[in-house]
Amino acid sequence: MHLLLLFVTLAPDPSALTRQQVPLAPRPSYDRCIETSNGGDGPMMECVAAEAEYQDGRLNALYKQWMARLAPAQRVKLRDSERQWLRTRSSKCAAEEKAASPESAGTMEMLLYKTCALNVLIARVDFLERYRP
Repeated sequence: MHLLLLFVTLAPDPSALTRQQVPLAPRPSYDRCIETSNGGDGPMMECVAAEAEYQDGRLNALYKQWMARLAPAQRVKLRDSERQWLRTRSSKCAAEEKAASPESAGTMEMLLYKTCALNVLIARVDFLERYRP
Protein backbone atom coordinates (compact mmCIF):
# COMPACT_ATOMS: atom_id res chain seq x y z
CA MET A 1 0.00 0.00 0.00
CA HIS A 2 2.77 2.49 0.88
CA LEU A 3 4.47 1.89 -2.48
CA LEU A 4 1.48 3.34 -4.31
CA LEU A 5 1.50 6.36 -2.02
CA LEU A 6 5.07 7.10 -3.04
CA PHE A 7 3.94 7.28 -6.67
CA VAL A 8 1.08 9.58 -5.85
CA THR A 9 3.30 11.98 -3.91
CA LEU A 10 5.59 12.39 -6.93
CA ALA A 11 2.70 13.10 -9.27
CA PRO A 12 1.30 16.61 -9.70
CA ASP A 13 -1.76 17.64 -7.70
CA PRO A 14 -4.46 15.32 -9.13
CA SER A 15 -7.14 17.99 -8.86
CA ALA A 16 -5.18 20.11 -11.36
CA LEU A 17 -5.00 17.38 -14.00
CA THR A 18 -7.26 16.81 -16.94
CA ARG A 19 -8.11 13.27 -18.00
CA GLN A 20 -5.36 13.28 -20.66
CA GLN A 21 -2.77 14.45 -18.11
CA VAL A 22 -3.22 11.70 -15.51
CA PRO A 23 0.25 10.18 -15.08
CA LEU A 24 0.96 6.62 -16.07
CA ALA A 25 1.28 4.07 -13.31
CA PRO A 26 3.12 0.78 -13.06
CA ARG A 27 1.63 -2.15 -14.97
CA PRO A 28 -1.10 -4.25 -13.33
CA SER A 29 1.41 -7.10 -13.16
CA TYR A 30 3.53 -4.93 -10.85
CA ASP A 31 0.56 -4.45 -8.52
CA ARG A 32 -0.10 -8.21 -8.55
CA CYS A 33 3.57 -8.89 -7.84
CA ILE A 34 3.54 -6.53 -4.85
CA GLU A 35 0.29 -8.06 -3.57
CA THR A 36 1.68 -11.60 -3.75
CA SER A 37 4.98 -10.63 -2.10
CA ASN A 38 3.26 -10.87 1.30
CA GLY A 39 5.12 -7.77 2.43
CA GLY A 40 8.54 -9.37 2.09
CA ASP A 41 11.24 -6.86 1.26
CA GLY A 42 13.14 -9.26 -1.01
CA PRO A 43 10.14 -10.22 -3.15
CA MET A 44 9.03 -6.59 -3.36
CA MET A 45 12.54 -5.58 -4.50
CA GLU A 46 12.22 -8.17 -7.28
CA CYS A 47 8.88 -6.62 -8.29
CA VAL A 48 10.41 -3.14 -8.40
CA ALA A 49 13.44 -4.38 -10.37
CA ALA A 50 11.27 -6.16 -12.94
CA GLU A 51 9.04 -3.12 -13.41
CA ALA A 52 12.05 -0.80 -13.66
CA GLU A 53 13.56 -3.00 -16.36
CA TYR A 54 10.30 -2.96 -18.31
CA GLN A 55 9.85 0.81 -17.95
CA ASP A 56 13.48 1.46 -18.89
CA GLY A 57 12.91 -0.53 -22.08
CA ARG A 58 9.82 1.56 -22.83
CA LEU A 59 11.75 4.75 -22.19
CA ASN A 60 14.52 3.73 -24.58
CA ALA A 61 12.07 2.63 -27.28
CA LEU A 62 10.04 5.85 -27.05
CA TYR A 63 13.16 8.00 -27.14
CA LYS A 64 14.44 6.18 -30.23
CA GLN A 65 11.05 6.48 -31.94
CA TRP A 66 10.90 10.22 -31.32
CA MET A 67 14.51 10.76 -32.41
CA ALA A 68 13.83 8.89 -35.66
CA ARG A 69 10.86 11.03 -36.66
CA LEU A 70 11.75 14.50 -35.38
CA ALA A 71 13.33 17.24 -37.44
CA PRO A 72 16.98 17.98 -36.54
CA ALA A 73 16.19 21.04 -34.38
CA GLN A 74 13.50 19.11 -32.51
CA ARG A 75 15.92 16.20 -31.95
CA VAL A 76 18.38 18.58 -30.31
CA LYS A 77 15.62 19.90 -28.06
CA LEU A 78 14.54 16.40 -27.00
CA ARG A 79 18.14 15.25 -26.55
CA ASP A 80 18.84 18.23 -24.30
CA SER A 81 15.69 17.50 -22.32
CA GLU A 82 16.74 13.87 -21.89
CA ARG A 83 20.24 14.88 -20.76
CA GLN A 84 18.77 17.30 -18.24
CA TRP A 85 16.48 14.56 -16.92
CA LEU A 86 19.44 12.19 -16.59
CA ARG A 87 21.37 14.80 -14.59
CA THR A 88 18.52 15.56 -12.21
CA ARG A 89 16.66 12.27 -11.80
CA SER A 90 18.61 11.09 -8.75
CA SER A 91 18.01 14.40 -6.95
CA LYS A 92 14.28 13.63 -7.00
CA CYS A 93 14.92 10.75 -4.60
CA ALA A 94 17.75 12.34 -2.59
CA ALA A 95 16.15 11.75 0.82
CA GLU A 96 15.44 8.12 0.05
CA GLU A 97 18.92 7.66 -1.41
CA LYS A 98 20.52 9.09 1.74
CA ALA A 99 18.43 6.79 3.93
CA ALA A 100 19.49 3.84 1.74
CA SER A 101 23.21 4.58 2.15
CA PRO A 102 25.32 1.57 3.17
CA GLU A 103 25.97 3.04 6.62
CA SER A 104 22.32 3.25 7.60
CA ALA A 105 20.24 1.21 5.21
CA GLY A 106 18.11 -1.76 5.81
CA THR A 107 16.20 -3.48 3.06
CA MET A 108 13.12 -1.29 3.61
CA GLU A 109 15.13 1.89 3.05
CA MET A 110 16.59 0.44 -0.13
CA LEU A 111 13.11 -0.61 -1.25
CA LEU A 112 11.78 2.92 -0.70
CA TYR A 113 14.68 4.38 -2.68
CA LYS A 114 14.23 1.92 -5.56
CA THR A 115 10.49 2.59 -5.59
CA CYS A 116 11.10 6.33 -5.74
CA ALA A 117 13.53 5.82 -8.64
CA LEU A 118 10.93 3.65 -10.40
CA ASN A 119 8.32 6.39 -10.03
CA VAL A 120 10.71 8.97 -11.50
CA LEU A 121 11.33 6.62 -14.42
CA ILE A 122 7.60 6.09 -14.97
CA ALA A 123 7.08 9.85 -14.93
CA ARG A 124 9.68 10.22 -17.70
CA VAL A 125 8.04 7.46 -19.74
CA ASP A 126 4.79 9.35 -19.25
CA PHE A 127 6.47 12.52 -20.53
CA LEU A 128 7.69 10.75 -23.67
CA GLU A 129 4.30 9.10 -24.21
CA ARG A 130 2.68 12.52 -24.20
CA TYR A 131 5.52 14.42 -25.87
CA ARG A 132 4.45 16.88 -28.52
CA PRO A 133 7.23 18.83 -30.27
